[in-house]
Amino acid sequence: PPELLLYINNLGGTTGLEMAVMARSLLKALSGAKARLVGTGAICTSLDMHGISITAINLSQLADALQSVEGLGHLAAVEALEGLLLTVNKGASSLGITSAPPTATISALTTSGTDLGEQRTESTDSLKAVSPEAAALLKALVSSLERLKGRSEAYNQFDAACGDGDTGTGVAAAAEALLAQDASILIPLARNLTTAGASPANLSIDFVNVGNIICDNMAGSLGALLAIYLSGMAASLSVDAGSSAEGSSVFDTLKSSPRAVASALRGGAAAVKRVIGTVPGDRTFIDITEAVAASLEGDGPTKPLAEVLKEVTASVSQMKARKGRARYLGGK
Repeated sequence: PPELLLYINNLGGTTGLEMAVMARSLLKALSGAKARLVGTGAICTSLDMHGISITAINLSQLADALQSVEGLGHLAAVEALEGLLLTVNKGASSLGITSAPPTATISALTTSGTDLGEQRTESTDSLKAVSPEAAALLKALVSSLERLKGRSEAYNQFDAACGDGDTGTGVAAAAEALLAQDASILIPLARNLTTAGASPANLSIDFVNVGNIICDNMAGSLGALLAIYLSGMAASLSVDAGSSAEGSSVFDTLKSSPRAVASALRGGAAAVKRVIGTVPGDRTFIDITEAVAASLEGDGPTKPLAEVLKEVTASVSQMKARKGRARYLGGK
């Protein structure tokens, strides 16, 4: 019989009791095989999705491959692989039904990488006095995040029409996390955006930090995509920071130049396109971004941005989807 190593992943909303029942049922169903359960926990989630995923590794095949590369015996190779998965699982929740951890024989495997349960340590920025411009921008950022939190149920309802109904929950969690770290995330961002001659490198770091917070607190693909988008915007804004007129901040440039805003939007879109391979016409948020950017170029917008967004969204909704969930859900 095959020699299997198993891991049961909680997609987010499955209770501990349900996980235990599924674990025991899985082990019973595989009683004819040499199956060992490494653990259970929430490693890859979709916020509140009710369900599980099961990872099964054929140790016999992998151990044979490791033997040929490392010159290890079969048992040592199996223990090394099991040790690697236990390292990845460190910090994840456990129901107490895992196998006793084996002693891994390859220290490089069992100690490499970053534990998923490890908490990010970030330097805190004390609440120093900020300029009136930075204070005004900070107030606007906080107000926007609070409004996003307040719209969580509406976003969930939109998402429930063709998905798992958790987008609003993710948006609210990310907004709450950013508000909780205003001293280390939002204040430096507002300060560097509004300070003439601010370091482009610092501005990039600010946007990456915001993206990391979003990615960590908004499960599913959207959080990761937004983090990628922000990194692309950061690259564009860093160029603006280096080329802003003397005495002008990046925020001054964005307020006075619709082209600069369009460039930042296109920078974020380009980063996402590089990663997921989407192009305009696939009916994704990239189509909306590109259309809004186009409206800001040339002589600038001829109508309020909110009106532009409504028109663009209505137009994109009529496209035939070639990417994402809409591709296989049809007109829904």
